[in-house]
Amino acid sequence: MTDAFTKWDKKKPDTALVPKTWKGRETVACFVPTGKSVAVIYVVSVKEHPGVVKLGRTMRGWKQRRRQYANWNLCAGDGINREMVFTLTEEFVDLARLEAAILEAMPFPQRSGREWFVADFDEVCRLVDQFLCQHEISYV
Repeated sequence: MTDAFTKWDKKKPDTALVPKTWKGRETVACFVPTGKSVAVIYVVSVKEHPGVVKLGRTMRGWKQRRRQYANWNLCAGDGINREMVFTLTEEFVDLARLEAAILEAMPFPQRSGREWFVADFDEVCRLVDQFLCQHEISYV
């Protein structure tokens, strides 16, 4: 017996359905190439720097990338204050160009590099959401 999340798409034999969750609930599954990483745009703030927000990208998956922020400056416990992950469901997205375009659209003052901003966390998340919607890039 095969469950709905491991069936092969007959039209795209190199893809499989992958379950997604949002706020602990299962959402509509999306196609992710089998053996490929998931493209993620994320927004994170760390406890050590309140009022500073980082926008980044990863193909390694958020759990692996999150560990780097959770241990920020050898923080005891979890170093992350808040996080928002936009898991892209588009099959073909140039993640580097997408991140660069979102960074270019940021109206907030930069802090330490081009990916850190002095900004409200919710405002940055809202801007990323609007950018993805305006460019018709779907995410979960």
